[in-house]
Amino acid sequence: MTDAVPQSGPEPLPDASLLRSAAALFGGWCLFLTALAVWTSNPVQLNYAQLGRATTIVEARVVDLSRGECSPSRQWTPGAVPQPFVISNLAATRAAVGESYIFPLVRDLASAADEFRVVDVPDRHVPPLVYPAGPEAEAALLAWQGRTE
Repeated sequence: MTDAVPQSGPEPLPDASLLRSAAALFGGWCLFLTALAVWTSNPVQLNYAQLGRATTIVEARVVDLSRGECSPSRQWTPGAVPQPFVISNLAATRAAVGESYIFPLVRDLASAADEFRVVDVPDRHVPPLVYPAGPEAEAALLAWQGRTE
């Protein structure tokens, strides 16, 4: 007599409601991660070595990227900046027309006109850094200057 092995059919599929619950949980997790990425973006990080080399720090709106024309709105250091003024290496930065930035500047001695240039970042081969103007950048700049407002 031979022992017959009982035939078993395929494993039953999980209940459809369990699959829907898992899909809803996955979708909720993806939405949570997306919201977290949007609302907790990285704060502005200022390069203090670059700021220390600047003779003029100004907040200005970019008017014309190709000509380097900017319109100042706030001066962070003593000294006059003309209205408007020109930054000779503005096109080399990642600035956009119509946006406001904090610019660490020095006079462009190679220019025949009264122009500025964004201070290069020491010891790095990156475009000159400019910082999006806003409360976070202003607070970081005030802290670097040892002031509060």
